[in-house]
Amino acid sequence: MSQQNSKLTLSSNHKILKVITGINNHNFSQINNVVLSSDQSAVTYIDVAANCNLVYSVKQITKLPICISCIDPSGIYKCIQSGADIVEIGNYDNFYKSNHFFSIKRLITITQEVRQLFPNICLCVTIPHYLSTKEQIMLARKLYELDVNILQTEGITSHQEPNMPYILSQTLAKVSATLAMTQSLTANTPIPIVAASGITPTTLWLALQYGANGVGIGTCISSLAKKSDMFSMLQVFVKISTKYSSQTFVHGVLNLSFAKNFTFTKAHTSALSHSII
Repeated sequence: MSQQNSKLTLSSNHKILKVITGINNHNFSQINNVVLSSDQSAVTYIDVAANCNLVYSVKQITKLPICISCIDPSGIYKCIQSGADIVEIGNYDNFYKSNHFFSIKRLITITQEVRQLFPNICLCVTIPHYLSTKEQIMLARKLYELDVNILQTEGITSHQEPNMPYILSQTLAKVSATLAMTQSLTANTPIPIVAASGITPTTLWLALQYGANGVGIGTCISSLAKKSDMFSMLQVFVKISTKYSSQTFVHGVLNLSFAKNFTFTKAHTSALSHSII
């Protein structure tokens, strides 16, 4: 079983920018626009559904690293053979819908198995939002020992919308959980943290200030109809993220850098008005 063992390098003054096309999205026409827009921007990597045919198709139109979310070794193997560069143990929404929640022990077992089977792959693990802060930190430290390369946070999922009158919206509930996790994890682990769920150009500032090494963005890009609008929105994220610095982390795929030349235009203002998750 061969795996690429080249390096993915983020320079010290750039942040991770992950674009999520959707764990259950197999519409290649729509994904194509998102990928091509990302390819023209300073995106770090693309997250697509764990389907080997989809991974292969996306690989034909971009040189960006491709991430898939899966916990099944056979599924991971097929996707890696089709060109996947990063494996994420995460995107638990489908499990939550069936009332299945992973214990810390189970997540550690899955991570150990994936790392043993695919020792050279860049590995990301999402820390479940339902764990207590103490449990999140304990899990993060154990994942560090297992050579996990990236940790991702998540917000409160739609099936668990809180019955709290002081929460103004589901979006705010999602991002507040993500920000709280980000702050506690960055203070207690050296693994790069990607904040996801409820990230918009507005909440991106907060995520970075809370210590995130980068963000995962999805709906605020894929909900836009035109490729030009997607590109403009991505440029807004790039402009914001380049104002922050982080430590370099090295693993996995190829050399990447953010575009240096960027001018804010009216098109970005228009795109911002659509940035509601």
